[in-house]
Amino acid sequence: MSKELQKQGKGGLKNSRIGKLDLLNINTSALSACLNDIAIPRLFYQLVIFVIDGSNSMNENSKNGVSKAQEIDNGIKLILERLKKSKNHNSFDICFLSFSEDFIDIFSVKNVKDISSNQSFNPLNYIKPKGTKLFGALMHTKEIINNYSLKNKGKNCQALIQILSDGAISDYDQSIKIINEIKK
Repeated sequence: MSKELQKQGKGGLKNSRIGKLDLLNINTSALSACLNDIAIPRLFYQLVIFVIDGSNSMNENSKNGVSKAQEIDNGIKLILERLKKSKNHNSFDICFLSFSEDFIDIFSVKNVKDISSNQSFNPLNYIKPKGTKLFGALMHTKEIINNYSLKNKGKNCQALIQILSDGAISDYDQSIKIINEIKK
């Protein structure tokens, strides 16, 4: 458009005499601000359950010179940061359990964006370190998955169980049985 045909409008946009809007002069920062609040729709429902060994052996140092429990804490934080940066970050739900002689549900199902980066994932902060009994935590995991599947019935829904342990599970046969049930 020629300069003679354009005039400055009160709103800062240039209008031509023939009634066309000059799109090259639109305030892009205003458009960007509007688009920042648009949420990408949830495409799938992915539940990630961390089942973490809180037995006494997790106090031992890893090859990196920190406790095995601290290594787990560091690793989970890296995974969660990666999920939070994903374009589908709102599609990931997280659950965190720790086990030893018994188990504890650190937090039940939460969307990854609702988990603080200051959250500790060191299992020894939540459970008294003793033996390595996984079965109870797996039974609870099965219940969490069933409830999650019912809540999201008819949607693209999956569950991923991450069992992080350093040693021999004392109730191995029972644990394998429940894992096979969960896989069905």
